Amino acid sequence: MGTIDGSFLNTFIAMVTWLVPSNVPILLTAILAVAVGAVICANTRGARVGVLFLQATIFLAIYLAGRYLTLEASTPGVAYSWALVTSIGVLCAPIALYQYVAHMVDVDNERRVFIIVNWIFASSLVVLNLMTGFLYTHVEHFSFGYVPQYSEWGRLNSAWTMMVMAVVILDFLLQYKRAAAGSLRKHRILAFFMAQLWVFLLYIDSVASHNIPLPQLGWLSVLIYVVMVARASKRYRLVDITPAFAAQKVMDTAGEAILVLDAEGEVRVANLAAGQLFGRTQEVLVGTHGALLAPQLRVTELQKVRTDKTVTEFELSRGDENKVMAMHVGKLDGEGIEGGYVCSLRDVTLQKQIERQLRYESLHDSLTGLPNRVAFQAQLEFQLNEQVGEGNIAVLFIDLDGFKQINDTHGHRAGDVVLATVARRLEKACGEGALVARLAGDEFAALLPNQANAEDIAQQISERLVEPVDADDQQIAISASIGISHAGGKGDTALALIKDADYAMYKAKSQGGGFAVFDRSMRGKPARRAVVESEIRDAIHAGDMATWYQAVVDIRGQSKEKRLEALLRWTHPERGVIEAREFIEVAENSPMILEMGQHALGNVCQFLRHCKKESPHTPVRVSCNMSELELTQDDLPERLVQTLKYYGLEASSLELEITERVAVETNEAMLQRLRALGIGIVIDDFGIGGSSLSRLANLPVTAIKLAAGFSQEVVDSAGHRAVVKAVVAMAQDLKIEVIAQGVESKEQSDMFESMGCFLQQGRLFGDAAQPMQIQLNEAAEPAA
Repeated sequence: MGTIDGSFLNTFIAMVTWLVPSNVPILLTAILAVAVGAVICANTRGARVGVLFLQATIFLAIYLAGRYLTLEASTPGVAYSWALVTSIGVLCAPIALYQYVAHMVDVDNERRVFIIVNWIFASSLVVLNLMTGFLYTHVEHFSFGYVPQYSEWGRLNSAWTMMVMAVVILDFLLQYKRAAAGSLRKHRILAFFMAQLWVFLLYIDSVASHNIPLPQLGWLSVLIYVVMVARASKRYRLVDITPAFAAQKVMDTAGEAILVLDAEGEVRVANLAAGQLFGRTQEVLVGTHGALLAPQLRVTELQKVRTDKTVTEFELSRGDENKVMAMHVGKLDGEGIEGGYVCSLRDVTLQKQIERQLRYESLHDSLTGLPNRVAFQAQLEFQLNEQVGEGNIAVLFIDLDGFKQINDTHGHRAGDVVLATVARRLEKACGEGALVARLAGDEFAALLPNQANAEDIAQQISERLVEPVDADDQQIAISASIGISHAGGKGDTALALIKDADYAMYKAKSQGGGFAVFDRSMRGKPARRAVVESEIRDAIHAGDMATWYQAVVDIRGQSKEKRLEALLRWTHPERGVIEAREFIEVAENSPMILEMGQHALGNVCQFLRHCKKESPHTPVRVSCNMSELELTQDDLPERLVQTLKYYGLEASSLELEITERVAVETNEAMLQRLRALGIGIVIDDFGIGGSSLSRLANLPVTAIKLAAGFSQEVVDSAGHRAVVKAVVAMAQDLKIEVIAQGVESKEQSDMFESMGCFLQQGRLFGDAAQPMQIQLNEAAEPAA
């Protein structure tokens, strides 16, 4: 290129020489560049973008350190040798810088071929230059040191470098344009682009390689570059959240254990939960064969689960602990991968325990521990289907005489002791092989496998029950009326046999106690039931069937709303006030329940209108029980709308209570129609209907009432507390209120409160009261 003369150039060179009298800054910048690259690589925790930036700074440092040693060499031969070493940085730094940029702006996949070709080109030039020195002709000595002089081949290197620089600028501009306006990504791309422009000035050093005595100032551009990158990486982050990075983090934060297995069943990817489940680190899990972790992780088993497209459950032994795992398997296909499996394993041990507990509660009486009506009827149906030839099954229906008087005279606690004692005596009297159940209240039943000895066992029961029961230091005399029905062969049903025994029991009761055997003349409606139905109908018409109200209390005192449950009470001319549980079964087995329901609803609406008039600033909400038959009436929603409109009431002031069984068996569309009106849907006696916890998620339920049995056991039973906690947690997730009913003591109330159940109902807060006794402006307090 020749020497360029000129006063301006000479003046500029002299000034630079005066300002930078030493080559030491070149070496210091080389050290700083590598240090910054290492720090950023560490800060990105070895992410690819950090590694690529460290790679670029290493090649920049090789160039600067080699240039410093060339400048400071003692002889031309030594300087030329160091110049050859410097060429490693000269040739590799441009492509290393570009690879870092391409990855940072997410074009490395698009530029993969370009990057590979350029690395091959750069590496080839490095090897050739080290072997032949074809890039340099010689070294020239200037006042600041030795500088290699380019050969004609040097022009090829310069052209190639300019091409790489142009692609860098193009990629930056394209990605900047694609980034969303004002986004962090757009700011980051601009910041790193400005830094990249400075590193391009490194090529000012090549001026001296064309025999122009300009001191080596490229170190300044590298210094500014690494400082700007360090600042930008701290302010704008060096890297976006990549799909691969996010995928691993999502897997690690997932509550389920996730394993990715290849076609041979070897673990290729595992998340943190998988390591905790199998007691191994993720690194150890990777490479382990799935069959060594659990037999269900064999490829043949995974194929079965995948084919069935279902979730499989199995027990996993971990030391002394067995866990129930639910596993879902997905096929891993695509991008040239075939035959892999993605397995997610969820620990459902607690859920299964809770569901088993709920199933047990749904099939057993909490007070006596005996099977309930549902379990008894199911077992009886099973035995009838299994019997061969003539019937050999007998059913006993046992009803305690005068049990209501025991409760009224001695208290409910004594009544509970009587029921529990009767249950044990019945089990002993019936012997092994018999199934004893508590059907409801003071009604029991026994399934006897041999009908020949049914009368003998009934006699034994009568004799055993004569013995008084010790309850609270009291001697309570009891007796029972027993009805017996016998299976007559094929065609018998469980419900028919129970009803037959029930009819016989009423006959025994009418005879003053003891037992009676059913005969065909009793078929149809017993006289007593006919009388009860007639009396109920007369009571409705005479106004003797009234609605009383029991408070539902928010024990935190945060709600200003008055919440009540409407309860039917029959004022009988001879027996006094009778609770609904004593006559509702008769009503529900006849169309009369529709008339009774309409009557109760009218009473509730009148009461709500009265509340609205007397205390307009106190919101009142009343829940009213709804029978299964009422829910089958297609025009129910329309009739409710008309009734509410007639009384001038908001739909939100009314809730409909249905049992858990009715909720499961009722057409969901009817419940949706009722909820769409704004009327609340409450599941009563939750926990004894046997439905799955997940069933609630599909129902338009606003509240659930825990069965009263939970209140009786919540203080002493850890199992019951676990169920309550699970139900409360689930209900909170579903935004469903939970009400504890049957709360009779402060200890029970406090226990429910500690588990997050703040809505409570029971005798602790007062018994059901007549409408005129309800105080609208005062919160209910625990009864003394």
